[in-house]
Amino acid sequence: MKTDNSSSKIAGSCSCGRVRYRATEDPFLVSYCHCTDCRKATGAPVTVFVGFKSADVQFKGEKPDRHRPTPTVDRLFCAICGTPIGYEDDQLPDEIYFYSSTLEDPSRYLPQLHAWVSERLDWLHIEDDLPHYERFSRQRNSKA
Repeated sequence: MKTDNSSSKIAGSCSCGRVRYRATEDPFLVSYCHCTDCRKATGAPVTVFVGFKSADVQFKGEKPDRHRPTPTVDRLFCAICGTPIGYEDDQLPDEIYFYSSTLEDPSRYLPQLHAWVSERLDWLHIEDDLPHYERFSRQRNSKA
């Protein structure tokens, strides 16, 4: 997953720089997501997330603004420039997911799997040997 050994330099931001973050550890997950909700949140045909433990992430500058499109998910974004930043899910406590394109070096971490292929656009084909999940790739905590 990791392409170099300098995890202390994991950083990202929105387009205008108002929302900035830094992670002290490498992500535990890098995933394509084909779900309709992610597509609508970003305007992209597919997204790529990097997942971190919340304790490993610090926001520098302003914290992201939030929108709750579902009962358990907060979409994170910058209200000034409109950049989608990522999401937090109450059913995945102590985790935060950033869109890989908000990283300073988005090519640093390669996707490990495809989630929500049941909602993949018919015309989008990514040729790889990664695992495919019809829906979620991670078990949700239904008690959250």
